Amino acid sequence: MDLPFDKEFLETFNAEAREKLQNLSDGLLSLEESAEDEDGIRTLFREAHTLKGSAGMMGFDAIKSLAHRIEDILSGVQKGQFLLDQGKTDVILEAIDRIEALLPTGEESDKADDNVSDLLERMGEFQQDSPEPTAAVDCEADGGEQDEPGQADTVKTAPPKARKQTEPTIRVNIDRLDKLLNLMGEIIVNQIGTEGHVSELANLKEKSHELVQLFKSITRDIEELRSSLDSNQADSLSQKINKAGDTATAVSAALDSAAANLRESTASHRLALKELHDSTLNVRMLPLATIFSQYPRVVRDASRSCGKKARLLISGEKTELDKRILEQISDPLLHIIRNCVDHGIESTVTREAAGKPEQGTIRLSAEQRGDMVDIIIEDDGAGIDVARVKAVAVQKGLINAENDMDDDRALELIFRSGFSTAEKVTDISGRGVGMDVVKNNIEQLDGTVTVTTELGQGTRIEVALPVTLVVIDGLLVEGGDQKFVVPVSSVREMVVVTPEEVQSLGSQRGFLMRDTAIPLVDMLDALGRGQISDRQGKSHVIVIQNGSYNLGLQVERLIGEQEIVIKPLSPFLGHHPFISGVSILSGGEIAVVLNVLEMASSLAAGEGAAPMTARTGNGEQQQRKRSVLVVEDSLVVRELQRNILEAAGYEVNTAVDGRDALSRLDNDPVDCIVTDIEMPGMDGFELTVAIRQREDVGETPVIMVTSLNSEEHKKKGIEVGADAYVVKGSFDQKDLLETIERLVA
Repeated sequence: MDLPFDKEFLETFNAEAREKLQNLSDGLLSLEESAEDEDGIRTLFREAHTLKGSAGMMGFDAIKSLAHRIEDILSGVQKGQFLLDQGKTDVILEAIDRIEALLPTGEESDKADDNVSDLLERMGEFQQDSPEPTAAVDCEADGGEQDEPGQADTVKTAPPKARKQTEPTIRVNIDRLDKLLNLMGEIIVNQIGTEGHVSELANLKEKSHELVQLFKSITRDIEELRSSLDSNQADSLSQKINKAGDTATAVSAALDSAAANLRESTASHRLALKELHDSTLNVRMLPLATIFSQYPRVVRDASRSCGKKARLLISGEKTELDKRILEQISDPLLHIIRNCVDHGIESTVTREAAGKPEQGTIRLSAEQRGDMVDIIIEDDGAGIDVARVKAVAVQKGLINAENDMDDDRALELIFRSGFSTAEKVTDISGRGVGMDVVKNNIEQLDGTVTVTTELGQGTRIEVALPVTLVVIDGLLVEGGDQKFVVPVSSVREMVVVTPEEVQSLGSQRGFLMRDTAIPLVDMLDALGRGQISDRQGKSHVIVIQNGSYNLGLQVERLIGEQEIVIKPLSPFLGHHPFISGVSILSGGEIAVVLNVLEMASSLAAGEGAAPMTARTGNGEQQQRKRSVLVVEDSLVVRELQRNILEAAGYEVNTAVDGRDALSRLDNDPVDCIVTDIEMPGMDGFELTVAIRQREDVGETPVIMVTSLNSEEHKKKGIEVGADAYVVKGSFDQKDLLETIERLVA
């Protein structure tokens, strides 16, 4: 059917519907654990009723009908007409899944018209069959004995609980918060500039004091010369000097007052800006309960599919993480939990034979530790057979002999792509496929994952994640002419290594630290940007720890530790596996934030360095550096483009808009111009027209790099005289460099 609502309205409906569905699912699972909850039944009834009403208003009849059936079943249970047994719980959960699949996508042909008559018919049958309710027996409590299945599937009522008071909330799109943070980043840069002006004003104030002293000195000199001058001339000169001195004194006093007021205002502005920034970051934080709440259902369904008995115990769910991290960690945790059920927890027969309770336990916990959050998933299952892992590794040729690898390193093999010791495929987790993706996704978030196990007792997986990827404690270092940031959370320690201590570790350089061999890598070399300037003297080395693997990162200079705000790389600058983003430093410089955990993993796997930028031409040294003018109003994009081009061997000038570019071209003609379109003052189109009208630079190639992707804008770019038009959304660094090389050749 056609959707009469705009996208924002549909997003609001979907957000509310998913919230209601999650509440329904959580409530049903809670009723399976605790049967005596009349208030819980009423709450679920209200959730279904609200969902039915909103779906009806939107015209989504299939969703409305399913919600109505759920409401009818819960109403019957609430009135005591029949019992909420396992069969009814299963069919309601099935209806919840179907509604989730039917939520509108905004397409013209909406899937909300899908046929749900079969499910509606099965749900209706429960209302026709309404046996008298009987007394129920509590389900298994923590550590208690499991009752007979027939007794554990019923619900009895209890006195209603007091309703929990909640604070009013509103939904805010995370992209809007990101935009707000980016705007605050620009304000911070302006604040830095303002503080620079305060320093300039302070210098001017000192100069004015010197001027006042100079006038006083001149006045004294005139008094000494008065006897040799005409009295009228001397009086007139003294009056002028005194007046100038008084004016200088007044100016000096005014400068003192202005400097003090500006200094106070700037300090107040800095504090308010920090509070605003911190408050916005806090808005991005969400409790882990947001994703943890889905896992009890996962364990329930997976254990039933495997014919096992398992429960999930959750703690620390109020611990908060950045919403972006929550979104990206949800699936990896889901896969780990499914593996616990499928490969960890044994069958009831096996558990009873081993003297274990027939129901396995999976514990999911979270705890904040400084600027990191530890998430621990542990089960009391069979554990991992490390000897078998080593045997499979030998069979696959990953190691030469079983004693070539200790147990900790052997356990890391489970994160290798396609590696598994499973003997059969299941629909729950397959042959271990996906654990490599789990590790990769966690490391992309600057996190780590480690495994410990005891055969026959269970497995423990620890995931450590930063609280946020927006603000981190960073170690500022330098390599070449570029500053880099290493997250402090990834740093084990810092050492100084002499050339005599560096030795060969197979195909790598390395050094010994307390009898442990640490591979050593040149930071610039790993990024594909050459080598640090001096490898002959003592080197600053940052030791990075990723699980059981350590890496020594050789840097040119250590600057210090500071809190930094991370800005994501612009999409048109492409992706680099060893770079998390950039940061604007206090002096307005751009620093590249390194993903050192990914670097350590890649180098441990023997993947070697990754080029930071594409190389130009045939690699031959040009006799004269070609020059490029980058015209871009965004500081971050402007500086990143400059870094890319300078790394490729170009001499780069920058301008903030069209007028600034024309002014710079007056003094410094260039070989090529790379310009944005949307800029204040004079845009890229107007700039290109102005360039083509000038004799001195009229033939200079112009490349437009912009997010404007319409044919109209492309056509206009060609009409005004642009030589190339690159869309940011599909941008490739290599394409830009090749385009420049072609145009300036």
